[in-house]
Amino acid sequence: MSKHPIDTLHPPGFRPGHAHPEADYLELSRLSAKLGLPVPQIHLTLSACDAAGARTAHYHARSHTFNRNFWNYIFGITAVAPNGTATFAAGFLAMKDTGNTVRAINFGAGGNYMADFFGQAGAANSARGIVAGIGSTAESFEHNALTTQCVNGNGVNQFGYDAQLATTVAYTAGTKTWDATIRRLLHNNSAATIVVTEIGIIAYGPATFNFLLQRDLLAVPINVLAAGQLTATYTYSLTFPA
Repeated sequence: MSKHPIDTLHPPGFRPGHAHPEADYLELSRLSAKLGLPVPQIHLTLSACDAAGARTAHYHARSHTFNRNFWNYIFGITAVAPNGTATFAAGFLAMKDTGNTVRAINFGAGGNYMADFFGQAGAANSARGIVAGIGSTAESFEHNALTTQCVNGNGVNQFGYDAQLATTVAYTAGTKTWDATIRRLLHNNSAATIVVTEIGIIAYGPATFNFLLQRDLLAVPINVLAAGQLTATYTYSLTFPA
């Protein structure tokens, strides 16, 4: 039996963060509509400005780096899975928090394990929500934390994190598309430029456990000047069949 053409074009093997041609994503969107199976489309936008508010850098790209934490959680909700086991690997339903501790997912004993899926965080809280970092490690399906996160503060390679803005949701009737936008402002209060190379989202569950859901290694680093500001925005789109 001959291979399906897609096997020739895209050999097997998951490559986290690998940017395929835009035509591939458009084809996925087309097939999603044809089959009536919604597929999420996620974009990341970063905008840096200087102390006077003038834009100094801009970044926009597809986000395609959901990790094992994210998909284990989604599958558990979809399949109403029983409690997971405290093993974080292929074939097991568990989540690993940002402190490297594996947590069994408590699906069967009281509903959602995640207290805040998008990790909405308060001011000065860099343990959850949209977070930035300066690490350059290649993306991995197993990542549970940024490689080198910029924590809250005013020192070198630290950001002053604003409270994450409330998620905004909009529906476009013509295309039957829902868009959810989450945004956070980060302030460089230090005396040096911060070269941002990674962005992620950390959600949290009970007992203050924090879980990285996705990590994006930027194709092009974005410089945030001293006394400048970075606005990070994730936009999630889902087109319904009806």
